[in-house]
Amino acid sequence: MSHDKLLHQVFQINPEPMALSRLDDGRYIDVNLAFLRVFGYSREEVIGRTAQELGIWENAERDREPIVNQVQCQGYALDCEAAFITKGGTALQFLLGASRIDGEGGPLLLIVGRNVTELRSAEQALRDSEARYRSLTENLPLGIMIAQDDVIRYANPASLALLGYELNELIGQSFLPLIEPADRALLLEQYRSRMAGDDASTCYDLRVVRKDGVLRYGRIHSSMVTWEGRRAGLVAFSDITTQKLTEQKITEMALHDVITGLPNRMLLADRAHQAIVAATRRHSGIALLYLDLDGFKAVNDNWGHEAGDEVLRQVGERLCGNIRETDTAARVGGDEFVVLVQEVADYGRVQPIAEKLMSAINRPIRSAAGEHQIGVSIGIAMFPNDGIDLDCLMRSADKAMYRAKHSGRNSVRCYRGGAS
Repeated sequence: MSHDKLLHQVFQINPEPMALSRLDDGRYIDVNLAFLRVFGYSREEVIGRTAQELGIWENAERDREPIVNQVQCQGYALDCEAAFITKGGTALQFLLGASRIDGEGGPLLLIVGRNVTELRSAEQALRDSEARYRSLTENLPLGIMIAQDDVIRYANPASLALLGYELNELIGQSFLPLIEPADRALLLEQYRSRMAGDDASTCYDLRVVRKDGVLRYGRIHSSMVTWEGRRAGLVAFSDITTQKLTEQKITEMALHDVITGLPNRMLLADRAHQAIVAATRRHSGIALLYLDLDGFKAVNDNWGHEAGDEVLRQVGERLCGNIRETDTAARVGGDEFVVLVQEVADYGRVQPIAEKLMSAINRPIRSAAGEHQIGVSIGIAMFPNDGIDLDCLMRSADKAMYRAKHSGRNSVRCYRGGAS
């Protein structure tokens, strides 16, 4: 087989459309079978005519002329994209390569095309999908962030507004500074789980730090996504600070006395349980002091409840100011208070604490109505000798407190197994 015949056979069997035309006027000299199949023409309809006459080029001036110019300047053209129309009217997108060939009748133009219509359609669909996704995320009131390689790859406008940052201040930066240090371990655990292959969505709350340093509470929904072909962690979050503060306020009101702000009986029970468990483990003691104010009824009767409330508030402040942080002062009734003292071995070590509290309460208390002088009767019970739970300790301390009242008030008595 001659060289020319071999080249012609390769030309004809190439699966990509190929066309040979005159460089000067564009008239087709030859086209291969793939060309005829793709464009729907017969050889007789094509040979001797131009692509413009057939209407194959969607826009010859835009697409063909730049190719011809490149070929005339450098002898070839590569990766030129062009739009074509088949005989049946179907629009196709091709990636073209062209080369100049010197023929007997003058220079020829060889064009080889690769049909990229489906590829471009898929790419456009992906761009449309990404555009819809971006439009959705960028208009959501919910903060959206994507993290990969331990840094932020994407942040929507809502997340920037919630955190007080500009986009260029976050992209490529670590996400950890946005999280309250005490909560970072939780976020890292979730993120590492995503990167390790866990696809389950999770929801949790943590504290985030705005650019201005203000702490906000965020409710986090995290999941796995693919970002630029690799795994990434997606976080959607909302600001629940108002909700959290409301919950905290409700909890505080449920566990604290309204007037003094001290723990109430419910919170005292929890603190006492924890203290008893710790004391049992350490083989140490606990003291419970039961305090009843002397002369408080006269304040209410003579000066009114506003003055009485102010007295209660100041008594609470004085109690807190004269005990350790590990101890607990609580209001358990109208003018009754309890102080739970941890890690004390015997009455001898508790008595000075009780006398210090008595001295603090005995100082005059001023309200808007005037100056008030009150006293306090204190009963002391010890764990475990006088009771092994809060109820038993309170009953024992209450009995000791009544002995103090009956002995002349403004004094301290210890239960001591029932004896004063």
